[in-house]
Amino acid sequence: MAAQHGLNSRMYYPVMIGVSALGLAVMIIFHPPLQAAQIWQVLLFFIMTWIAEASPAVLPDGQATVSVGFALVLASIFLFGIGAGVWLAALATMTLEQLQGSVRWERILYNRGQLALSAAVGGFLFMIAGGQPGRVTLPKDLVPMLLCGIGYMLTNWILVTIAVSAILKLDLRESWSLQRKLLFSVNYLVLIPLAILISMVYTAVGPLGVLLFILPLLVSRFALQRYVETERLLVGTINALVRAIEARDEYTSGHSERVKVYAAATAKEMGLPPETVRMIEYLASLHDIGKIGVRDQILDKNGPLTAEEYHQIKQHPTMGATILNQIEAFGNNVDMIKHHHEHYDGTGYPAGLSGNAIPLGARIIAVCDAYDAMTSHRPYRRAKTPAEALLELQRCAGSQFDPEVVKAFTRIIPQYELTVR
Repeated sequence: MAAQHGLNSRMYYPVMIGVSALGLAVMIIFHPPLQAAQIWQVLLFFIMTWIAEASPAVLPDGQATVSVGFALVLASIFLFGIGAGVWLAALATMTLEQLQGSVRWERILYNRGQLALSAAVGGFLFMIAGGQPGRVTLPKDLVPMLLCGIGYMLTNWILVTIAVSAILKLDLRESWSLQRKLLFSVNYLVLIPLAILISMVYTAVGPLGVLLFILPLLVSRFALQRYVETERLLVGTINALVRAIEARDEYTSGHSERVKVYAAATAKEMGLPPETVRMIEYLASLHDIGKIGVRDQILDKNGPLTAEEYHQIKQHPTMGATILNQIEAFGNNVDMIKHHHEHYDGTGYPAGLSGNAIPLGARIIAVCDAYDAMTSHRPYRRAKTPAEALLELQRCAGSQFDPEVVKAFTRIIPQYELTVR
């Protein structure tokens, strides 16, 4: 069976409270500068950070958030030291939802703690690399500032990955995949240079110059939220299409969901990258979307199909790929749908592809689809037992199915409840 990398549910509160306590300890040890002049300057950064963070973008999983105030927190480390960064990260990033009590207390404390720790790690790297708060210049301090941003970034990634895994009971690799692409492409890689620019403008012009960055920060937040909304729209579209498929054929109710679960688990077992696993998961749930174009008389027929009816049924993979081609996010991956009825020996349809010429995602979906079909009741045949279905997959490995996919599927299937439907 595949190794499990998620967090045990019993670890939820120890992890949440442990990180919260470490964050509080860091806040007690470090504090913002207490000189009167700098207190007002730090307060300005506090207010700007809170405005930028008041409505963070919610990640597609619905549990974690990410926002653009990171640039101001990072700049505060460059200008005022570790203490200012730690306190801004922990307190100025409170969202309206958290202040209103809409988020569970242990998650609020964990988030405060992990942000304080992230700022502390970034600040330490800045100081160790030779950075001096309030005296930053380019190019002399470029390396310390970059190390600060990277240290903050990596610490935050690790701790958020752990939190999402604990909250959603996900494999750690899957938790990472929920946020990795978003943080890489939009958040940190843009905001680290912006933090450096803010600190340079502050040094040259003073506090009023920093106010010029409010608008760019809010625009960045808007772009971030649009990205997340697009991802959510894709998931919502997929769910709606799955419901449409199953509404057409009462005997396949739940089939798409099960194939999706099996396919994702098989892809993980084969060591595929998280983003590939997610795409296979999406398309496995839609593998029968082409049946929307098949007549009800054929879908609902209790007996064997005629040659003409079977010919029409065989059009559904191509029809499904044509439908999903309209969704740009899928790109060429729709070939997983088009070719999921190809056979490993080249005797399948629609193109007669064989071996590795068949997209790997299609080979995975084919195995999972066949297993679920064999273990499901139909009016015209009895369901096979799970053991019988596995034996049939293994018998057909090398002819109908990819042997490596069958091996991986055989390893993952025991973790699911094996019942005949």
